[in-house]
Amino acid sequence: MPGTKRGYKWVDRAMRELDPETDHEQIIRLMGDYQLNATVLDLVVSASTIHNVVHPRGSETLAHTGKIVSRRDKRAEDGYEFFWTWFSGGPSSEAVKESVAKLNRLHLGIARQLPGNFSYNEDFVFTLCQLGVFNHRLQKLLGMPGMPDHLKIAFHHWMRDMSTLFVGEHGPVTGFPEDFDAMLAFVEDYESQPYEHSENGLIVSEGIIQGFVERNFPKRLWPFGRAMVLTTVPERIRRLHHLPDPDRRLAALTRFLLKTQIRLQKVLPDPREAASEKYFRERAALIEKRKAERLAAHGMAGTELSEECPSGGGPCPVPHTDRTASRPPPQSRRRPRWTTTATSRPTTRVTTWSQRSSTTPRTSRSPCRSAR
Repeated sequence: MPGTKRGYKWVDRAMRELDPETDHEQIIRLMGDYQLNATVLDLVVSASTIHNVVHPRGSETLAHTGKIVSRRDKRAEDGYEFFWTWFSGGPSSEAVKESVAKLNRLHLGIARQLPGNFSYNEDFVFTLCQLGVFNHRLQKLLGMPGMPDHLKIAFHHWMRDMSTLFVGEHGPVTGFPEDFDAMLAFVEDYESQPYEHSENGLIVSEGIIQGFVERNFPKRLWPFGRAMVLTTVPERIRRLHHLPDPDRRLAALTRFLLKTQIRLQKVLPDPREAASEKYFRERAALIEKRKAERLAAHGMAGTELSEECPSGGGPCPVPHTDRTASRPPPQSRRRPRWTTTATSRPTTRVTTWSQRSSTTPRTSRSPCRSAR
């Protein structure tokens, strides 16, 4: 890759040396890996999701899954894994194709419970376009020029190629806009439709905002975190969801800090480590830590987790091989005895199940289910 990791400011130079018509995957990979961080990505995903539920069926779907309210961190972790995989791989990579196929299966599984909610082609196109133009619209909101032309072309081509991987109830996604300006027009038109307010829209939006502030700020700074998200959401969408306007002083501070970060990015040295590599390394360490905590909680510290639990559900802290080996051989097990007792009426007999012998091992429910 031209100019990769050479010099004080190498990312912008490397992106400009690439042709956005043919090298759009490499350009977006550079932008994602070296100009994004976890907090910025969280802000983009959180604000974008509030945009994406302008239609009542979108908020109904997210409210139905329950993740927004009861499992915010799990949903955020899943979203991070999808986005970092996509940014680091690109639409042509097998890892991204497998990732999107997984998301398609998830969507179609929900569609069996909410038929029709994933059957609208325009919803898929809007979601992808909205993500593609978010950075440009944010810079415009801050009074800045917006994205340069080579990034506009790269984002359009990248999102266009990503759209071919998505499938809804109606079939493959089609009709993606022909260029960046058409993407922007599509988003503006979709958001300006006369949608009706839904209570789910408010519940989902508040859940998203609360999840963002809890993940990124100490409690005393939660008001600022809320203002940061609300400032990046257009006024008409706030009105639709019945969200409050951000505090004027906090909104002004948010705009100042975001503009400062964008400007500092142009003068501070570019990072050498890819953000996606850092994310996946930290995620692997977190998974190992959680496994160790689960084992320690059940008095099995140092035990290797089995790859798959026989009862389903992924890795399990129960050493199934040892549990199976401790069982007596089948021929040594005593067969249960059935006894019959005559009642006062000769024609009636009551059948009872006798207790097992005290020497016969009693099988309890699966230890792996108890461990959970």
